[in-house]
Amino acid sequence: MNSRTRNHLIFASNIAYQSGGGMYVESGSPELTNVTFYNNSVNTGNGGGLYTNLGSPTLANVRVEYNFATDGEGG
Repeated sequence: MNSRTRNHLIFASNIAYQSGGGMYVESGSPELTNVTFYNNSVNTGNGGGLYTNLGSPTLANVRVEYNFATDGEGG
């Protein structure tokens, strides 16, 4: 994901093989406003809801609930 604005989104019940069940940010800085990450998961890795690798997302009014990752970092 590049550096764009995302508003009023729901990422729910997604499954990824590796990190970033709901969203995976690679070297980007997206602005996330009024976004929900709910009940997402990964089979291997971290970031059941949101995973960032070398990125810097800006979060405003973001809800993160019931996400799961096998390596322990569910958010």
